[in-house]
Amino acid sequence: MKVKKYLASTMKEALDKMKKDLGPEAVILGSRKISRGGLLDFLGKEMVEITATTEENVLSRKARSPGEQKPTGSRLSVTVGDQGPVPERRPEQFPKLVHDKLAASTAGLRISAANKPDAGSVRLLQSELRDIKNVVEEMAEQIRYQRMPSLPPSLKEIYKQLLENELDEGITVELIQQLYGRFSESEYTSPERVEKYLIGGITSLIKVAQPSAVREKGPLVLAFAGTSGVGKTTTLAKLATNKKFFGKNKLALITADTYRVAATQQLGTFSEIAEIPMEIVHSPRDMSRAVAKHKDKEVIMIDTAGGSQFNDRLIAELTRLLEAASPDEVHLVLSITTKPRDLMRTIKLFKLEQKVRLLFTKFDETLTFGSIVSVVRGSGIPLSYLTFGQEVPEDIELADPAKIAKLVVKNIF
Repeated sequence: MKVKKYLASTMKEALDKMKKDLGPEAVILGSRKISRGGLLDFLGKEMVEITATTEENVLSRKARSPGEQKPTGSRLSVTVGDQGPVPERRPEQFPKLVHDKLAASTAGLRISAANKPDAGSVRLLQSELRDIKNVVEEMAEQIRYQRMPSLPPSLKEIYKQLLENELDEGITVELIQQLYGRFSESEYTSPERVEKYLIGGITSLIKVAQPSAVREKGPLVLAFAGTSGVGKTTTLAKLATNKKFFGKNKLALITADTYRVAATQQLGTFSEIAEIPMEIVHSPRDMSRAVAKHKDKEVIMIDTAGGSQFNDRLIAELTRLLEAASPDEVHLVLSITTKPRDLMRTIKLFKLEQKVRLLFTKFDETLTFGSIVSVVRGSGIPLSYLTFGQEVPEDIELADPAKIAKLVVKNIF
């Protein structure tokens, strides 16, 4: 097993020497601070010494039994039990390698700590632990973006920024690989060219649904569903009063949100101010009667109870109410501030199948917009509207894929 030592003024310089000699896959076996240049090495300059080897040496030593010969060739292949050859490096091995490196680096420190070190030794331990932490963080950063190991620095930075903007990793990989394969170096180092390409690529991934037309006979029925606090009632009020949408039509409101007294009062107050009739329903039969009562209206908007997507009883009640209403559009209202995985789980658990559309709220409460692209593509459900504030009726607009794409890439360049 080849072991080498590297001496430098700082830990960073020692690490740089180690990496230059052994490569980025070197394994730290130990480190210490020593004095050089003074009388008997006392009062001299403090130096850092690193003892290191390579991953291949560590792995091959662990894998060989006492009687085995050292493998030959440039690529490591060892046998573990009856499982056959183990490749030199696999992505799933990286977390373990980080752990092994940290364990090897701190082995000597744990021994020193067990011997009750004095204050100076404690400071030395703390300093070395900080250095080890920096090394591990650097390794973790490399592991996180390992799927793009051969990209030029400019594209790797864009890849990183898109992930930080909450764009799905699969979508990000696809976009960057296409960009790298299609453009020359002079083109993909041009911020303007890359920005234009990314906006176009992301725009093509966002599916939208245009509003249904108001009919000459019979009302257009719109229902709004979603968890508590996402802004269903406020969104309904914006659409009902905004003349760009339904503010110029004859409307009726129906609320099935009888779980919260405040919700009924909120919509009731709005209906009085806007002079729009409102019905309160408690059952599917009430819903059918309320819709039939206002068949002379051009548009009927239905507000439903909010709650947890994990509440099976609530979801079942919502399903029965929507079946009774037979809406033309069901808008599942989601907050863009919710984590992408939770958004996908909500869509799945609500089990809406009747002409469902996604309506995102709270665009004014976040700086990252990539989740909306991931959710729309992942669910296959189109977008309808976006809201970006509490002002009624102003803060709402039709979903525009190009605008969303620009928000996703806004802070990259």
